[in-house]
Amino acid sequence: GYNRGGEIGYTGKNVYMAIIDTSYDDDHPNLPDLNSCYDFVNNNQNSCKPDNPYNFSHGTHVSSILLGRGGDPKYKGVAPGINSIRFGKAITYDQTLDAVEWLWNPSLTPHVVSLSYASGRYVECGPDDRLPLKVDDSVFYNGTVYVVAAGNNGISIGSPGCAKNTITV
Repeated sequence: GYNRGGEIGYTGKNVYMAIIDTSYDDDHPNLPDLNSCYDFVNNNQNSCKPDNPYNFSHGTHVSSILLGRGGDPKYKGVAPGINSIRFGKAITYDQTLDAVEWLWNPSLTPHVVSLSYASGRYVECGPDDRLPLKVDDSVFYNGTVYVVAAGNNGISIGSPGCAKNTITV
């Protein structure tokens, strides 16, 4: 794919990033080692491998787009120079809330968070949806930039894409 940032010298150096997604293949040759990880699915510190060893799927795919360090430029991510990375493995809505709260720890607060999947099920944005509120609080209090998914229903923006202070794609 095309990477304009890479062409002008942007690598992500000195940026602290967190990814909240399904799993991370830390044995993948094009992905960097994680600084820390928490598996909210199985309550396991320092392991974000998938429950099925043959299914690295979405989390590894997203991580490669962002962080890939392939020798061939077409396999490099948009920010391959990021060297401070946290990963929160979450699948359900409540696990995603827990992962957002986990990043509030002052020693973990990242510059950028990728939350590029809907919260495990389509959630209509509304006054009872806690996830956009939690994300907006993190933006306000911590200065974190969240890049979040618009959702997957194809008609309207779902949670957390309706958070007011995010970049929704």
